[in-house]
Amino acid sequence: MKKQITLGRICVWLALTILMIFFILHYTIFTRDIGAIRIFKGPFWELKNHMWKDIGLNILLFVPFGVMIGWKFGLKGVVAGFFISVMIEAIQYTWSLGYTEVDDVINNTIGTGIGCCIGIVCKYWLKRVNQDLQKQLMNTSDAVDLKSPQKLSDNHSVFIGISNQYSNLPKVIDDHSDSNQSKDKQTCRE
Repeated sequence: MKKQITLGRICVWLALTILMIFFILHYTIFTRDIGAIRIFKGPFWELKNHMWKDIGLNILLFVPFGVMIGWKFGLKGVVAGFFISVMIEAIQYTWSLGYTEVDDVINNTIGTGIGCCIGIVCKYWLKRVNQDLQKQLMNTSDAVDLKSPQKLSDNHSVFIGISNQYSNLPKVIDDHSDSNQSKDKQTCRE
């Protein structure tokens, strides 16, 4: 069962990552017309010309991809964003698809880095929340040990509710002793 859950999560992650890559390729390559000349702009050309909108869009374009990659690979995902950006710029230069800019590679890599940091923080936060919830369930005095169901059957106990803290159901009824049977009948009637 554990392998199926892990495989399912990997498939969902892979599908979302591929979707992000196709979105990026659609926006940067597939929607562009082939030009007659190759235009190459050196580093910081957009910054010198105050092209803040292009800088922001190039950064934002790679943030979702960075989140997906950062979730799985941490900051190593920045390298993937860098290589995808270089590949896009190389394709744009080869087929004359708009400007080929070093700034795009820099901005896309920055966007991937921001996304990776967000992915790492989200993964850590969700892991902590999950651990805290598990601790709360295990530390409650009314909680039943779900890991060993044989223990319940050996004690002749009947599982009715996990915890009174989380539900209004009665506690686990133990009919092992005669003195508890009258209490159990009252608990069952409630």
